[in-house]
Amino acid sequence: TGFGSSVAINENMAVVGTMSDTNAVGAAYIFAFDGASWKRDGKVQSGVRRSNEHFSWQSVAIDRGTVVVGASGSGSRLPGAAYVFNKGMSGWTQTAKLMAADNDRENAFGQSVDISGDTIVDGMMEMRGPIAPRAKV
Repeated sequence: TGFGSSVAINENMAVVGTMSDTNAVGAAYIFAFDGASWKRDGKVQSGVRRSNEHFSWQSVAIDRGTVVVGASGSGSRLPGAAYVFNKGMSGWTQTAKLMAADNDRENAFGQSVDISGDTIVDGMMEMRGPIAPRAKV
């Protein structure tokens, strides 16, 4: 299943990616520490739900009530994306899907993600020609 293929922790919250949850589609599990033990707080998946999207395979990030999950689409001819989820009264819901402005299928957008406050950073790698790492804020 690849549970733990990507992990991030912030204060009393953690997010753990898995490469294959159901039907080879990735998912990210959110856990909260209540002072005594870690308890599952939620599970998030992309709306696309295709295995070749690579949702949570390589990157997840968390900052307080916001989780960012990378879906690089690497090698799949899908443009990569970074999905943003926020915790509300009814649980975790997707609030944004970030993509490169050029929507290039070969840029592996979502290969690495991070969040601090209101700032999300995405690292990506050009997949054709000479390898050229880039970052978008």
